Amino acid sequence: MAWNWEQAAAPYWRRPHEEVYRFLPELLDRPGRRALDLGCGIGRHLVYLAENGFDVRGCDLSPGGVDECRRVLGPLGLGDRVVLADMRRLPYPDAAFDVVVAVHVLYHCAREDVSRALAEARRVLAPGGLLLATFNDRGNSSYGRGREVEPHTFVRTEGLEAGIPHHYVDRAALLDFLGHFRPLHLSLKRDERLSEGIEPSAHWWVLAERP
Repeated sequence: MAWNWEQAAAPYWRRPHEEVYRFLPELLDRPGRRALDLGCGIGRHLVYLAENGFDVRGCDLSPGGVDECRRVLGPLGLGDRVVLADMRRLPYPDAAFDVVVAVHVLYHCAREDVSRALAEARRVLAPGGLLLATFNDRGNSSYGRGREVEPHTFVRTEGLEAGIPHHYVDRAALLDFLGHFRPLHLSLKRDERLSEGIEPSAHWWVLAERP
């Protein structure tokens, strides 16, 4: 089930994450400029990447998100760069991108599907391409919320994310997921911006290279 973007009005979801700002120099350090925003939502990272010289594409499972993203990108002449797609079955050829950004998206499924999505991200990355992604930590305040459908995967039963799975990792599980990538950076970040309606959270930030 896709996120209901019509309800996601908090400013947090409408500006690039500060970690994406921080990693931009490393993304720009590589020669390629073809970028995919996996689970692009309403386009907060697509716009930022385009403004910094990337040839961008985006995909999302939410029809509402795709419609809003196309509206946002329309004035930039990029409205046709966004498609409705499942991250486990991407509609792009092999080695089509130099960068794949997946912020707060890969963990919204069961463990096997996380692996499938990562395999697809690897497939569409060119050799030497970079994956910038986040994963839910098992120390997250939301761990255990909802109905457990398998170890460390819970489906929310109420609220904005009702019906949406959340898979959680520790460092060992994360490294297992990244077995076909070369990790360049792993960090566990905590976020407690309660004033913005964001509940306390803990996420792994990953920068990894496709060999």
